[in-house]
Amino acid sequence: MHQKFIALAACAFVAAAAHADINGNPLTITATTATGLTATYNLTPSQGTWSNGGQDWTFTSGSSWSHNFWASGQFLGTISSLQVTLYGDPQVNVNFSAFAGAVPTTFSFSSGVVNFAPIVGGTAAASAAITVADVDGNGASMSPLAPGGSMYQANFNGLVPAGVNYASFFNGGLATGVGASDSASLGPTFIPFAVTDISAAFSFELSANDLASGTSTFSIVPAPAGMMAMGLGLLAIARRRR
Repeated sequence: MHQKFIALAACAFVAAAAHADINGNPLTITATTATGLTATYNLTPSQGTWSNGGQDWTFTSGSSWSHNFWASGQFLGTISSLQVTLYGDPQVNVNFSAFAGAVPTTFSFSSGVVNFAPIVGGTAAASAAITVADVDGNGASMSPLAPGGSMYQANFNGLVPAGVNYASFFNGGLATGVGASDSASLGPTFIPFAVTDISAAFSFELSANDLASGTSTFSIVPAPAGMMAMGLGLLAIARRRR
């Protein structure tokens, strides 16, 4: 019985190093105005670069890259300075700049799901930062619209807003006459049960003609091999004593 337990534990930790897959587009961005107009931009796998034997995917926009959102002939907003990295380790990084059109605009940045072999006994960590800047001289605001009243969410075992919520940041929003910023972090946190996927999302309303930016990192780290070996050794000792 003890030998069987040791074998199962070893398999669980070995599986943590297996290949990861991206479910859906690496990033989906939606812009919605206060008047009800909506436009969506999908960042597809073919737009990025694969590395590490196909386990890691990265998109980094050039300095001149931007995407304008239009609906019914009206300009909704612009995104630029976009950087998205989905690592098979696993890790999800999303960085962006967003500019609102003539009316307040809701921006949603939703990563795809990074799937991987179950990680048991790993540690989770998340961090994010946001900035809002007044462009038209009448003040600026950035209001939370993600589930739970936050601007940023990091979940595992399900695509945000589904699954288990690990981190929810920036519940209070930002308001300024010139510019303001905020940052938050959580972890590392031990996760005793199996984690099979992670995802992350930003969602906020930006005041008209103003600029916002965000950066974020969410990761699950498998237990170190040394700790696993030590744990197996202790189990073997306990078995011999019995």
